[in-house]
Amino acid sequence: MGEIKKVLVSYYSGTGGVKKAANVLSESLIERNCEVIMHSMDISKFNNYKDQYQNIVKEVDLIIVLYAVYAFGAPRPVDRWVENLPKTNNLPVVVISVSGGGEIWPNTSCRVATIRGIEKKGYEVLYEKMMVMPANMLCKVNDDMAMHLINSIPMNINKILDEVFSGKRHRSRFKISTRVLMPITNIEKNAVRNFSKDLVANDACTGCVWCALNCPMGNIELKDDKPIFKDDCIMCLRCYYGCPNKAIHNEKVKGLLFKEGFDLNAVEKRMEGKDLKPINECCKGLAWIGVKRYLLGRE
Repeated sequence: MGEIKKVLVSYYSGTGGVKKAANVLSESLIERNCEVIMHSMDISKFNNYKDQYQNIVKEVDLIIVLYAVYAFGAPRPVDRWVENLPKTNNLPVVVISVSGGGEIWPNTSCRVATIRGIEKKGYEVLYEKMMVMPANMLCKVNDDMAMHLINSIPMNINKILDEVFSGKRHRSRFKISTRVLMPITNIEKNAVRNFSKDLVANDACTGCVWCALNCPMGNIELKDDKPIFKDDCIMCLRCYYGCPNKAIHNEKVKGLLFKEGFDLNAVEKRMEGKDLKPINECCKGLAWIGVKRYLLGRE
């Protein structure tokens, strides 16, 4: 790989974790005297400048891809992004997946299909890595663990960049378990399309249009000042957690979601100036083995 002067950072972030990492990545690249182009993979935004994007790709020396892991794989906005990539000749790419559990089974298949799709277009994926951020459903992360993960972003981003800029290659070995998980991922992607059918906006809704403007799939419209949820959902939970009035609910899966909401900026405010519990103390239990290894630098 030649000198890296111009970098395209393409990212998909559901409820904010990946975006935090992408912003730190951009700042770190600028400190290395790189010109950085930031690009959100939200389909609702990408459709507006798809043609312009084709030209941007031809101008850069490196593409870095970051995305949140959904159902052991990449979400549909990432698939759409890969489909729209222009063909090229060995342009280097770095792929960073971001999960709530770390580089452990079943997340071990989360980059395989994406990398294959990128390579089919003629790109050279020379480096792949997992980062960890707090999960936004199922397993609630305590504030101390969340802050350890947020605080670890700069160190892990710079470690990745140090290795990439020094020419180090890092590719994960294909695991047999991946063959089982990839079909499950595809089934899950289609199944969650209907998640939004059970979303309801209650009387707290003011018709502010926040949900429609911020849906990554363009899956929400307003009718009579109330959101209408269509059938192209990816269950990113951005509308559910991000609604300024906390007006959006889904009673059928409420056991999976966090009643108190999910807001990493709020966590940072609550924990400002506080001493954090040690990693071994706030990452107890089998559910957090991957997170613990990540924070202790054992992955």
